[in-house]
Amino acid sequence: MLVLENITFGYPNNTLFENLSLKIKSGDVVSILGPSGSGKTTLFKLITSLNKPAKGYVSIESEKCFASKISYMTQEDLLLEHKSVMGNLLMVFKIKNPFKLKGFKEYFRKKKLFREKALMLLTQMGLHGYEDFSPSALSKGMRQRVSLARALLFERPYLLLDEPFSGVDPKRRKILFQILLQMKKKYNLTILQITHDIVDARELSDHVYSLTDKALTKEVLS
Repeated sequence: MLVLENITFGYPNNTLFENLSLKIKSGDVVSILGPSGSGKTTLFKLITSLNKPAKGYVSIESEKCFASKISYMTQEDLLLEHKSVMGNLLMVFKIKNPFKLKGFKEYFRKKKLFREKALMLLTQMGLHGYEDFSPSALSKGMRQRVSLARALLFERPYLLLDEPFSGVDPKRRKILFQILLQMKKKYNLTILQITHDIVDARELSDHVYSLTDKALTKEVLS
């Protein structure tokens, strides 16, 4: 379970949250709606410990040190322009580095499996054949899909997605919904996404909240 307990946070002359609380059960998909400037991305930064609350705390599964449990897809794709699409994805292999491997043979075997999974995700997202392309050669929607594939490669139980489908056409968006829900089921993911699209939120989520006036209000799904 992801818990935000009585969070207070703000900047000089601008309090964004005051005694904000939220509990998300493991395995749920939750969407956060809200106008620009309401603090949605800041909320994610608090969850990932990029920002620290003035009061209150964040915990996952009762732990307050949980960086290894979270994969965070930021609103900006942050792809490295000097690396190919596949090069960007394989960076996760180095960053994640979960493997206490014995010798180069085992290392390269694991890396091969990791590359195969990356290729599978790219194919599912309609990006087969773009492995060697530079990110600068891709459209915004394609870059978003690469960024989503990278987040899924981490295989961490909590997935935070900041506007994951912006710039993606409606037809492709439906496909990505299905991929995301398949990955959720396969890896028992808990997903928290920021979106401006109420239709997306209702279609994908178990619960939807609106962030306005420094508070989260639960929306009724129908």
